[in-house]
Amino acid sequence: MTTIDQQLLTQLRTYYQAHLEDIIAENIAVCEVAAPPFQELERARYVARRLPEAGAESVSIDETPNGYAQ
Repeated sequence: MTTIDQQLLTQLRTYYQAHLEDIIAENIAVCEVAAPPFQELERARYVARRLPEAGAESVSIDETPNGYAQ
């Protein structure tokens, strides 16, 4: 593993530890959106609304419905 890889892992661990409660809460919120098999549109919409807050600039939902972001 390179020094850059080590630095990135350290930064990720630090971020994760500092935001663990928020990460858990968001995962719970996603799971609480009803999404029976083949009826996941509402969950995809929820995630699509949240992604720009995480820095995504381009968010879309396809026909399956899967969400995509850049």
